[in-house]
Amino acid sequence: MRNRIANETEQERELRLEIGRANRIRNRQRVVQLYAAGDHSNVNSHRLGRMNVECTNCGALHFPEESSNRSSTFKDCCHYGKVHLTMLPEREFPDLLRDLFMRLDTRSKNFFDCIRNLNSSVSMASMNPLRYRYPSSRGPYCFRICGQIYHKMNIALNPDLGDEPAYGQVFIVDTVEAISTLHRSNPVIDKKLLVDVYELIKEISPFAQAYRMMKEEEDEEFERAIRENRSPIRRLGYNVPRANEVAAVYVPGADGEVPDAKIVVRERGKELRILNSTNEMVTPMTYPLFYPRGTLGWHPDIRQENSNRRVTRLQYVSFSIGIRKEFNPILYGGKLFQQYCVDEWVKIEEDVEKRGISARIPDKDKDIELYDLVKKFMIHGPCGDLDPNCPCMEEKIVNGKKIRKCSKGYPKLFQEETLVLENGLALYSRPRDGRIVEVFVFGKRFELDNRWVVPHNPYLLKMFRCHINVEKVNSVTSVKYLHKYVHKLPDRATMNYEEKNDYDEIKEYIDARYICPQEAVWRILEYPTYDRSHSITTLPVHLDGEHVCYFDENMNEDEIREKIRMILSY
Repeated sequence: MRNRIANETEQERELRLEIGRANRIRNRQRVVQLYAAGDHSNVNSHRLGRMNVECTNCGALHFPEESSNRSSTFKDCCHYGKVHLTMLPEREFPDLLRDLFMRLDTRSKNFFDCIRNLNSSVSMASMNPLRYRYPSSRGPYCFRICGQIYHKMNIALNPDLGDEPAYGQVFIVDTVEAISTLHRSNPVIDKKLLVDVYELIKEISPFAQAYRMMKEEEDEEFERAIRENRSPIRRLGYNVPRANEVAAVYVPGADGEVPDAKIVVRERGKELRILNSTNEMVTPMTYPLFYPRGTLGWHPDIRQENSNRRVTRLQYVSFSIGIRKEFNPILYGGKLFQQYCVDEWVKIEEDVEKRGISARIPDKDKDIELYDLVKKFMIHGPCGDLDPNCPCMEEKIVNGKKIRKCSKGYPKLFQEETLVLENGLALYSRPRDGRIVEVFVFGKRFELDNRWVVPHNPYLLKMFRCHINVEKVNSVTSVKYLHKYVHKLPDRATMNYEEKNDYDEIKEYIDARYICPQEAVWRILEYPTYDRSHSITTLPVHLDGEHVCYFDENMNEDEIREKIRMILSY
């Protein structure tokens, strides 16, 4: 603190003193208002003043009341200068969408009335929440969800015969056919507006261009096959590219595995794939009206300013919704802005839930202690083909044949990022990163990778230095699993677990809760959700000389006197 003050410029010193004076005046006014609350004959209206205090790091605007003595930066925009993101310059944002957002276009009313429908019509991925249904009223619109949110996309390049195109498929069919299909699904949207927005996204979105390039590649293959008098080669999949890449056709490896890819698009089918929330393409694919040029969203590898620490999703989103002098389409989104905030807060909650559970081999160079503990306590088996006689192996009948498989499902499949499925089951991150541990079982040496790691918590593992399996609670079976562990000792107690109503507390919480945009923004900006102004102590009410004092017979006289003194001191 002293070094900062000693090195500050004259302008910084004046700003610090001005903020300090404003805080002192504000505190004095609060005391005056507290005592004046009993008289409402002459009350001054509360005014926030002008939003003209600019964050010196990111330029976000704030009210004078939000200033603090700490610095001229703020937490709810850039976390005191830790976060600095490159936003899409206003000059690069399409004129059509900017005029619609700023209500300079005559069709802006229809645009805002149907903004969520219009956005979903031209999006490559969809947000699939269970909407909270509440009685209709004349109040303002409020977007709410109930339960979990999933982002899905149709991974088929072409719709099946008889099916209408959806998601990215609408960008590979004829424009007239696409508009006809989209308008049938959303007749409330002005048709000319739908045509203009569709043509714009089709022209500038890298995701729409990727679908078109994949379709062109497929058509060219059919033409080559006709010329060469052969059957066309069936491409099994395509990679949807990053914003600065082109679409690439891939061929599966010799083992039939698909190469590492962010999103896979097949030739045909009806499967809707759940997208990983850590994928940087999820947000621009879901909100093309906010990200028409496909600007990538948050991903785990964004670094803080002048630090090796990563920018969290919460820090990223709070920076993105900061109010600045530059045009920000997200803040003009109306109903779509509400959906965006709720969507992002649910992702933030999921990120927090995923923390603390690891199913991967630690970096030996960064934390040799944790590496040794995982190697010693948290490696399963080996079993399966490596050791068919392992205790976890059990016989199962598959297609009428008896086979021996691991009862715990090891080895697991490789998984780049943690993914929570619709049933609440978590597929933990087990990347193919080349890390291995060497274990010896009955004199045999084995090299095991992340597929063999038992889910654990590094903190608990270091504290107790023993095998501790940590799992995400997703059903009542997890609670039953805990009871099983408690009673695995030699002297077992007999207990009867009766499940009367099949009560799933976690699922009940997910299905019963609803998240509205006000709460989402409040939590994204990390504003306090509770506060306490006074410590409350319960005092007994009694007549003079008729107080009652309860004490234990083992208490000494001084302790009893202290209890009586507390009763009489008020």
